[in-house]
Amino acid sequence: VGSVSVLKLLLQMLMLLLLLWSLCKFVLEFLLILFAVRFVSDRMNVNVHTLFFVMMDRILNPVRVALTAPFKFLDLSYRAS
Repeated sequence: VGSVSVLKLLLQMLMLLLLLWSLCKFVLEFLLILFAVRFVSDRMNVNVHTLFFVMMDRILNPVRVALTAPFKFLDLSYRAS
């Protein structure tokens, strides 16, 4: 019984480490995007906010599509019935 609880604790710690790693990776990617936006906007004389929103839309659009796809399927199946 003791080895099972130790194994569960190790798995929880591993999950926590993976969560922290993904969070750190997201923050680093976000900072990289901000740096790239500032760099490109300075070089190309483009509005920073416009460039930032365009880049974030390009990144978040696949996530939005992936998150809303099951609900669209459920909506279509509901309308068909």
